[in-house]
Amino acid sequence: MELVNFPIVLPFTKIWHGIKARKIVLREFEACAAKSRVRMLNKEPITCMMDAWIREMIDAKEYAELPEEKKQGSDAPAPILIRDFSDSEIAQTFLSFLFASQDATSSAITWLFQYMADNREILEKVRAEQLAVRDGDRNKRITLEMAEKMDYTRWCVKETLRMRPPVLMGIHTINSY
Repeated sequence: MELVNFPIVLPFTKIWHGIKARKIVLREFEACAAKSRVRMLNKEPITCMMDAWIREMIDAKEYAELPEEKKQGSDAPAPILIRDFSDSEIAQTFLSFLFASQDATSSAITWLFQYMADNREILEKVRAEQLAVRDGDRNKRITLEMAEKMDYTRWCVKETLRMRPPVLMGIHTINSY
């Protein structure tokens, strides 16, 4: 029963539970978008991608409402407003981001965790590097500058992707005899 997808959704099947879970996630994302919209209207700091998107929409709308003489005097590039997206549309986009290439990402992360578990000395070096770039505070948030200093961690990720690529891109040749 699990291997066959019927054109109708039967209650209490995995498909039915999946649809219910999707609806819950969409409601949560819609609530996040609504809260973010309020925060961005109040000019609070941007803390995530959703905030940045909504701030761009608000800035573009404010720019469009400016008188033409104020637009001419500004050196900053004009924001581009395609349209104002609803909370529901933003939620659906973020749901797509959440599940986009999840198989490749989860596969790579799973293999990385497995290699770390199998090679404790490598795990210890990654932990030591993490503490070093965070100045000994393991709860310190990572910045781009910190990430650029993580040479050993980057090497581990690249080596995992080399050994277990999530998407095989090899060209196979057929030998004809």
